[in-house]
Amino acid sequence: MARRGRDAADLPVAGPARPLPHDEEAERLVLGTLMTERGALERVRDMLSAESFYVPLHQGIYAAVTALSDEGDRPDPVSVLARLHRMGVAATPAEVVTVAGRFSYDLEQHAAIVHDKAVRREFWRLGSWLASNGVDETADIEDVIDQARTRLATMLGGGRAPASTMAEALAGVMERVRGNIDGTVSAGAATGLAPFDERCGGLQRGDLVVIAAETSQGKTALALSMAAHAGRAAAYYSLEMRKEQVAARILAMDTGVAVRDIMGRPLAPGALRCVEQGVERLSGLPLYFDDRCTSGLDTIIASIRALHARHGIEGAVVDYLQILTVNRAEANKEQQMAEAARRLKNLARELGIWVVALSQLNRDTSPGTPPVLSRLRDSGQIAEAADVVMLIHRAGAYGCRYPRPFADQPTEGTAMIDVAKGRNVGTFRFITRWDAATTRFGEPPAHLADRGREVRLEM
Repeated sequence: MARRGRDAADLPVAGPARPLPHDEEAERLVLGTLMTERGALERVRDMLSAESFYVPLHQGIYAAVTALSDEGDRPDPVSVLARLHRMGVAATPAEVVTVAGRFSYDLEQHAAIVHDKAVRREFWRLGSWLASNGVDETADIEDVIDQARTRLATMLGGGRAPASTMAEALAGVMERVRGNIDGTVSAGAATGLAPFDERCGGLQRGDLVVIAAETSQGKTALALSMAAHAGRAAAYYSLEMRKEQVAARILAMDTGVAVRDIMGRPLAPGALRCVEQGVERLSGLPLYFDDRCTSGLDTIIASIRALHARHGIEGAVVDYLQILTVNRAEANKEQQMAEAARRLKNLARELGIWVVALSQLNRDTSPGTPPVLSRLRDSGQIAEAADVVMLIHRAGAYGCRYPRPFADQPTEGTAMIDVAKGRNVGTFRFITRWDAATTRFGEPPAHLADRGREVRLEM
């Protein structure tokens, strides 16, 4: 019986008559830029791997850069040299500094050169392997053909696995269907908002959820409420508040003691006892804060990667988009916000986590007008990247009524949540309870529960 064909890497072949294609200067420019410019790795990570580099030292440097970035550390020359030594790669400070001294504003262009040279080297290896199997008749011909097709498809796909078939996609759908029946499918993270959880299944892995509202209408409160109620490991990045202020808000939601009393006044014995009990209850909440992150999108993404690797976080909240610093000096604000939303969405898909991003709305000329998608500040592409967009409207803050069909419902102590975009779930609105003192969202009063919902048909 014919033996299974050996992999190209396992079969010795004659060396090339001349050096395989490579460009050492392009490799140095790429690596030097990665060690100099914050967040540069994310621009080329999908294109390159350590094997894309020809020089062994360069392979080690790229591996060190990606490892440091995944851990949330900045890959500067000092940290890269230390990581190389931990990896057992022989490198001197002079060698690393020499590479780090190279820099290019055209990172993608040089990365493309490195990638193309690597593909050409793979062409040679594949061709040599095919030639060897052409004279080695012990290999099963079908296995050789299958391996060649897979290897070629991987190379042409930029290092990714071959595309899936319709049959494979449908098999995944049926696995989900059966899992829903027998309860083996991992449910989304519950938000505590029954209408949202019933229709969307909670916060779903891979989704980017955008919460938008005018200033001081409860964006942060809603995001905190959702993250705390989920009870899953998650990270919270506030670009305006310290971790103590964020924790105080969650404590107020849990205990009913006003935030202003917790943070700014001596507590009465009863309130103090309530707060102490709340602290004991909430201490085990798997919510993480990274005070090293300021407003830089690159540092936040690196931190999310590191927390996912170390603590297995299932979600992250970024509060909020418009004050993020995006490393694209040549781009206008609209392009920067589009870039931020796109990268957060890609991160959610890559890591299999949910990401909640908060967004401001443009001011309306008529105060109290219910918000709409077109008012997302700085970029309509935020809505395009998002899977779900939730708009908050507190009519009572403006002394007006809710729009139909909620015009007859009380505005005091309530808020309207408008899911204005819901990929795969459609759009809908509902009324929820709002407590300004504790900044807490929750279920509406019982007499409003049935009438405080509206499902629209568009998907």
